Amino acid sequence: MPVVAKQQLHFGPFELDAHAGELYKHRLKLKLQGHPIQILVMLLERPGELITREEIQQKLWPTESETFVDFEHGLNTAVRKLRQTLGDEAATPQYIETLPRRGYRFVGEIATEDLPQSPSAELPAADTASAGAAELDRRAPRRRLTYRPVLVLILLPVLLGVATWMLRSTWLRHEPLLVISTRQLTFSGFVGYFNATLENYRSIQTDGRRIYFSTAGKNPLRSVSVTGGEETVLPTTLIEPAILHLSSDGSYLLARRSVSEKGTTEAPLWLIATNGGAARRLGDIEGQDAAFAPDGKTIVFAKGRELI
Repeated sequence: MPVVAKQQLHFGPFELDAHAGELYKHRLKLKLQGHPIQILVMLLERPGELITREEIQQKLWPTESETFVDFEHGLNTAVRKLRQTLGDEAATPQYIETLPRRGYRFVGEIATEDLPQSPSAELPAADTASAGAAELDRRAPRRRLTYRPVLVLILLPVLLGVATWMLRSTWLRHEPLLVISTRQLTFSGFVGYFNATLENYRSIQTDGRRIYFSTAGKNPLRSVSVTGGEETVLPTTLIEPAILHLSSDGSYLLARRSVSEKGTTEAPLWLIATNGGAARRLGDIEGQDAAFAPDGKTIVFAKGRELI
């Protein structure tokens, strides 16, 4: 039975309602419909398996009404829009893997809400009681501790203590980090502000797949794949934005102006979606610095000498 025929599916921060053809992120409905959502449903019907381009064409682009050129353009556009919505990368796929000239495969981890029923819950009450009594009878005879196991229990902590004392110098010695290779990621020469020889790059954040940074000049907030390549601009009206933190799922950036308009150490805080969505100000909150809490739902910020 296809996976999507059973229930709604959860993967990462996303939830798919296959029957309604709707995709949610953190319980917020995303604007994804048509071919992109249909392709996602096909991939989730057989997670981990190859969905060939021919299968997709037969189901979504009937050969009798669409040309091959129409199909190629439509499929590439739909997959690109689906990846943008999921925040996925073709070079470092987290959800959708491309098999060149063959098709696509869903490689993410799917979590379902169904919980397996305990086998004991299926037994009648009488059988459960009998099984419990039999288990107690089986465990009733207990062995008495002999001299040798007692001696081992006494000496084991002593031996562990001696080994720890002998190895303490090895554990306390910190080996320096060794750089084995480097790779240039950007080529614009505008990362950071002012004199490029100074260490004034503000905060550089990464989720392991993309690196987010600020630049001088037009379109100051950008990102690039950890493997390098073309820079992506994140829309924002902030002037000289300073990145403060990146959410644990890589969906949002916390940012503020690097220099306050009022000449104070605090400035308004902004929440910027990494998938290109509109940035929004966090109410009337102003702070020196801010970060996402581990739960991903709370933001802690510094104001004056307090953490709020």
